[in-house]
Amino acid sequence: MSSLDTETKHTFKHDSVHRPHSIFGRAVNLSLHPGRMILFPLRTWFLQRYKGKYKYERIMFAFDLILVGAILALASMAAFFFLFPYKNFENKISFTATVAPREIITGAPSTLVIQYHNGTKEILRNAKLNMTFPDHFLLQDVSVNNSNVAENDIHLGDIAIDATGDIHVKGVMFGDVGGKQTFKSTMTFKHGTKGDIVGKKISTHVFSPAHSTLQLSLQLPDRVIASQPIDGTITYKNTGNIDFPEIRIEPEWPKGFSLSETSTPFLNKAFTLPKIKAGSNGILSFSGYLGDVPNSVDFVFHPSFAFGNDR
Repeated sequence: MSSLDTETKHTFKHDSVHRPHSIFGRAVNLSLHPGRMILFPLRTWFLQRYKGKYKYERIMFAFDLILVGAILALASMAAFFFLFPYKNFENKISFTATVAPREIITGAPSTLVIQYHNGTKEILRNAKLNMTFPDHFLLQDVSVNNSNVAENDIHLGDIAIDATGDIHVKGVMFGDVGGKQTFKSTMTFKHGTKGDIVGKKISTHVFSPAHSTLQLSLQLPDRVIASQPIDGTITYKNTGNIDFPEIRIEPEWPKGFSLSETSTPFLNKAFTLPKIKAGSNGILSFSGYLGDVPNSVDFVFHPSFAFGNDR
């Protein structure tokens, strides 16, 4: 057996008699007994300060260890809060948002009311608010604490401790009925005893339109005959006070129906209407032939606003 193997076996049997002498042997010994390195200072302290000096020396020693551990834990917490006092600072600044009227109608004006509250123990200096609006949102008016402002980069000034305020954003949402309209508000400010700490609070507010100001009504004959021509008309109306952009009406024809004639351009499988002024209405007509039909047939039309390639 080599000398290295002999030393290793001898180390595995380490006790007060068999003590390794080489560096390798001591390293192996320490790796096998890591607890000895940790407990050695405590054992030494116990023998010097407690052994033979107290009636319940072990209980006193354990109690002092717990007391020292509690003091160290409290000191660590204090140091953490001293070094990182603003870790959750922004969480104490709250934003709430409501909309009026409660039921949002796409194509109709509504007012978003954002209320903020400084729940921190510091003044928020030189606070500014930037608003990001949904796609195709038509901004009409912004006011801060009942004072009109002309831009979405809103200067709030200094916000005192426990102070509140509100921002009114009036505009028109052109979004899918039942879809999501997301508003994002970003507040930046400075705080601290010298006012040199930069902070940021970001909040998002999501709303969903329930109806549209574009109304459609369809007129068809009460009775239809298979393989015979059929005429229909669609009446459309802008019930709001905002002019509509381009309108597309995509039909879902019954099975076997073939379109033959329309009064309005039929492009890319949809009727295309020009801009519709507020309060105005119009009529488009179509003709076609039914194929073999069951007892009843369904004509379905899907209207949408068109903003370039977005609908």
